[in-house]
Amino acid sequence: MRFREVQFAPDHEKRQSRRRGLRCTMLLSENKTGSDVRPKTIPAHCCNVSDTGLYCLVPVGYGVRKGQRYTFQLNLTEPGPESANCQIVTQRGVIVRTEPLISAEGRSEQLGIGVRLVGLRCGLVPMPEHL
Repeated sequence: MRFREVQFAPDHEKRQSRRRGLRCTMLLSENKTGSDVRPKTIPAHCCNVSDTGLYCLVPVGYGVRKGQRYTFQLNLTEPGPESANCQIVTQRGVIVRTEPLISAEGRSEQLGIGVRLVGLRCGLVPMPEHL
């Protein structure tokens, strides 16, 4: 019996919602409670976003792992020389995928993380119609 190789077009997305490019700075904050516990905050950079998830880059060394839950804060600024207007969008999420990113020198200084967003979103993320 012979099998034919099946190739999928890039538009055959397995995700629930299509991702759109969105470049902005962001913060990951631990979801800890208690007055004596200060939540850890991790700087990050958002690469793309959808209604149900996002992909971002975090520096190596913060202990970010699959299964961890954070509040994700996107800092959206308007493009241009006077980008004084900044909108902050927050939503909780769980890390579902991690991948070390290797530089040309063979070092891993950043970690790519895939996030499944959960709960209510505070703020509006701009979602263009086309890529």
